[in-house]
Amino acid sequence: MLKLFLRFSETIWRWRRGEKSDYFQEVYFIQTGDVDSLTAKSLSVANGRQNQDETLEGWYLTGIELIQNSRFKEACKCFDQVLQLLPRHAGALTGKGVCYYNRGHFKSALTSLNKALAIRPKDVNILANIGICHCRLHEHSKALQYFENALRYDNSIALWNNKGYCLVCLGRYKDACAAYQKALEMSGMDNVELLGNTAAALLKSGKHKDAMYYLDRALQLSPDDPLLLNNASIYLAVRGCYDHAFKCCNKALDIEPDNPTYLCNKGMLLLEVGSYDQAELCFQEVVEHEQVNAAAWRGLSVLHFRKGENKEALGCYNKSLGLA
Repeated sequence: MLKLFLRFSETIWRWRRGEKSDYFQEVYFIQTGDVDSLTAKSLSVANGRQNQDETLEGWYLTGIELIQNSRFKEACKCFDQVLQLLPRHAGALTGKGVCYYNRGHFKSALTSLNKALAIRPKDVNILANIGICHCRLHEHSKALQYFENALRYDNSIALWNNKGYCLVCLGRYKDACAAYQKALEMSGMDNVELLGNTAAALLKSGKHKDAMYYLDRALQLSPDDPLLLNNASIYLAVRGCYDHAFKCCNKALDIEPDNPTYLCNKGMLLLEVGSYDQAELCFQEVVEHEQVNAAAWRGLSVLHFRKGENKEALGCYNKSLGLA
C-alpha cells in the first residue's frame, strides 16, 4: 500500500510541476496473419514425408482443408482421428494447435504445439506459433525466447518484428528499435508496419526527432492508417503542436470511432489544452464499454486532480490499478 501511495504522490507532483502527460498510448503491430498459411504449408510437407496410409492421410488433408476454410472445430476432430492412428504425428499436433489458437484457446494451443515441438525441435513455424501464443497470454519473456530460437534457423522479417514487439512489451525499447530496424533493412524500408513500429519504439524511447522520420515515411505510404495517425498525434502532442495533433487523432477516430486507445488519447489531448468536460466525455465513453480500461481511469484521475477533486482522483487512480 505504501508503494501505491508513493506512486500516486509522484504522479501528483509531476502534474503540479506542469509536466506533460506520459499516459498517451502508442500502438504497435504484431504479425500473426500468417499463422494458418505457414502452418498448413509445413503440415503438408511433413505429412508427405511421414505417412503413406490412405486413411490417415485422408483425415489429415481434410483437416488442413477445413483450417483453410476457417472451420477449426471440425478440423480439430480430423486431427484427433490422425492422432489415434499415429500419436506422434507432428503435423496433426500442430494442426490442433492452430485450431485451438484460432478459437481463442491459447493454453490448449500451447499444449499441442509443445508436443509437436518435441518431435520437430527445429521447426521454425512451430517455434513462431508458440511464441505468438505466449504473446496472446501476455507472457512476453517466454515468447521472446521462442522467437529468438526460431531466428537461429530462419532470419525472417516477421520473426524480427515479433521479437521487437516482445521487447517493447518488456520495456526494452532500445533493443526493440534495433530489432525493428533489422527487419526494415531486410524489407527495403517500404514496410508500413515496420516503419510504424520503429517510430513507436523510438517515441517511447524519447527519440522524438528520429521517430518522426519513420512516421513521415510510413504516412507517405499509408496516409489513412489509423494506427500511424494515432502515433503521429502523440509525437505532435509531445512537441506541443496540439492543433496538428488533434487533426491526426480525429482522423484516426473518423476511421475507427469506437477505438478505446484513440478515444483515450483524444481525452489526454483535451486535458492538455484544458477542455476538461470534453475530455471526460471521451474517458467515460471508454469505461462504459470497457470498465477495466486502465488508461481511461488514469485519464479520469488526472482530470479530477486538475479540477481539485483529490478524493475522486485517488479513486480513479486505484481503479486504473485494478484496486477498486
